[in-house]
Amino acid sequence: MLENVRLPRGRRHAVVAYLPRVLLSLACLCIFLYPRPSFGGGATPVVTAVSPASAPEGTLVTITGTSFNNATAVHFGTVSAAFTFISATTITATVPAGASGSVDVTVTALFVGTSAPNPGDVFTYAAPSVSAPALGMYSTIALGLLLACFGWYALRRKFA
Repeated sequence: MLENVRLPRGRRHAVVAYLPRVLLSLACLCIFLYPRPSFGGGATPVVTAVSPASAPEGTLVTITGTSFNNATAVHFGTVSAAFTFISATTITATVPAGASGSVDVTVTALFVGTSAPNPGDVFTYAAPSVSAPALGMYSTIALGLLLACFGWYALRRKFA
């Protein structure tokens, strides 16, 4: 590019030598002067409801409120939870293990802070529901045959 430019002897070498520095200075100046978005001044998140308000760990709950933009964390009490940002007013989170009883659900947003506890953000850990599986007719027959075979084998080994 500069080979076609006719400069008096000596100046061409100066231009070639200083060109990288000049371009770097212009790039830094452009970056410095480029308008940047303002990161401060946003509203602090507010949690207004948690649905369902009581559930066992591992359940997906919906958190509603305001100013969830830039959400970086969701906590159930002091325990961090995995969450998905849906909109500025809705987040879904999985109830984490490690806490019990009633806890406040808080949302932390980048540059503006953490939601303050209020009556709408209370979540209660519920005991997981455990039910014994119902055995069908064929399962009962199979279990009976298995126990009979095991008993026959045990008796045979004992008296052999």
